[in-house]
Amino acid sequence: MPSFTKKAIENSFLKLLNETPLTNITVKMIVDDCQINRNSFYYHFQDIPSLVEAIIIQMLDRIIQLIPDDLNISDCLLEISEELDRNKRALLHVWNSGNREIVEKHLLFACDYAVKRYMECARTLEDYTFIQEEDLLLVGDFMKCEFYGQITNWLSQNMSFDIIEHTKALSALFAGTFRSALLSNGHPVSGMENNFIKEDLS
Repeated sequence: MPSFTKKAIENSFLKLLNETPLTNITVKMIVDDCQINRNSFYYHFQDIPSLVEAIIIQMLDRIIQLIPDDLNISDCLLEISEELDRNKRALLHVWNSGNREIVEKHLLFACDYAVKRYMECARTLEDYTFIQEEDLLLVGDFMKCEFYGQITNWLSQNMSFDIIEHTKALSALFAGTFRSALLSNGHPVSGMENNFIKEDLS
């Protein structure tokens, strides 16, 4: 029963958050919507900010669970974009409230996780084995911060553009760029790899 009540609180809150700015939502509105008493709310959550954090963590946890083992970075970033787009009104209402740092913290974690999964896959590929670890980490940090910046820019512009199409367009424009950077960073590249890099940058 407690877990059922907790889920009911979260569902009611998410529904309200998709309809109403966060600053206008009260505990009374939440408990009235899911038909429980205030004590039940405070049994599960300390306050509304703690409920906000639980919702954001759930949203980004779903992204992490969707990331496959045999991924490429484009698929990985697209998964994040699609999940954020599903609850974009709720996300925007949190972003425009005093709880923005909750979104920033967990969004950065999700971007970091996605890029690390990609890098783990990259390490297993034969043509990546000679790449220095610091180069791999440097490119990974750049990828993480770049995508985090694209999402926060989308939020700061009140989601004025389609984040899914935006991600697809960026993935197409930068297809193979990071691979090329790693393979050509001070290392001789020949044969098929050299042809791949020339085609990628042309």
